[in-house]
Amino acid sequence: MQNIQYLINQVGIIVKKNNEILDATGGRFNMFNVIGLASDEVRLHSAILAELLNPNGTHGMKDEFLKEFLKQINIVGFESNRTKVYVEKSIGTVTETEGGRIDIILEDINGYAIIIENKIYAGDQKTQLIRYDKYGSNEYPEKYQILYLTLFGHEATKESAEGVIYTKISYEIHILNWLEKCLNISVRQQFLRETIFQYITLVKQLTGKDMNKITNKDLIDLLSKSENIESAILISQNINQAKKSIVEKMAAQIAKENDLEFKIFGDTGSGIIFNKKGWKENAGIWFANDNGKTYFSIKTPEASIGKAKPEEMKIDLFKENNLPSAYNPYGYGYVIELDGHWEFKHELLVEIAKDSNSFVKNKINEYLIKVLNYIKLNPKIEKELTI
Repeated sequence: MQNIQYLINQVGIIVKKNNEILDATGGRFNMFNVIGLASDEVRLHSAILAELLNPNGTHGMKDEFLKEFLKQINIVGFESNRTKVYVEKSIGTVTETEGGRIDIILEDINGYAIIIENKIYAGDQKTQLIRYDKYGSNEYPEKYQILYLTLFGHEATKESAEGVIYTKISYEIHILNWLEKCLNISVRQQFLRETIFQYITLVKQLTGKDMNKITNKDLIDLLSKSENIESAILISQNINQAKKSIVEKMAAQIAKENDLEFKIFGDTGSGIIFNKKGWKENAGIWFANDNGKTYFSIKTPEASIGKAKPEEMKIDLFKENNLPSAYNPYGYGYVIELDGHWEFKHELLVEIAKDSNSFVKNKINEYLIKVLNYIKLNPKIEKELTI
């Protein structure tokens, strides 16, 4: 324990040094964060990637960026100079076996297609890659390839991809390496270069690689010392439980203030269900994350197993409060509340751990009260929640 405390203290010194460098150089500033699109898969990440990959894109670099991307993924035989690029392409109404929206499709003159599924924080949809695979085999019988792009290169779920051949790629390695090549190619194009640089900065922030190179080396040297490696491994093995514990402490305080009970779910506390005594199991007010945003919804036991009716999903509460709502297969409706995928947003976790981020706690309290009042005024919902 003494060595673990020493290691934590030394890491703290390195982190402080890095923060001072970021403050002095303006390294924290990023326009994509400022405008609230940092984790938006569709409006930011897919849009930027598709534009850079497009030989006819406004960047004016023809197929130079696409050729570097193909090299990075080890794809050969693709005609880069005659390529069509589609973003958020609809392939029909979603059923068990077909339909959906494909994030990016690259299609060359010979009918060779590269299908890219882009995941920042969103989870896999049921049969998602299975549906895209079927579309690929029907539309591109000559040749197609599925790329599954995530922050760190993890696998798709069995429910999404069972039996599908796909290639895992990551922002952490493939996209960052490719973007660095793009930066070199555009060295004489000032505005293009600066935009790519800003995007590289964002990707580094999302993948935890935004530490200054010098302090990053200091950290690696410290952790890899023979006397520290055992403690470093022990810390890494318990970090998800530590994140969950931080969220749990906050949830306990909120529940107590509202005379509610609560359950934490997800390995890192990705969601909280607040409920009242007398409500059914798995019923309550769901506070969770999906697709890089934080949502509230009223969750009934029927909704938990996907049996709620679509026409019952949206509730007037969100309209009355001028809050955006959308279809939610797991509850009566949801509201986008806090920007960012909160259990992975390091700065937010730090503030919650310090118990100094009253904004987060107050916002959850505020909407808990609104949702509780709404339930009270709607006997049908109250009845579905109550034993």
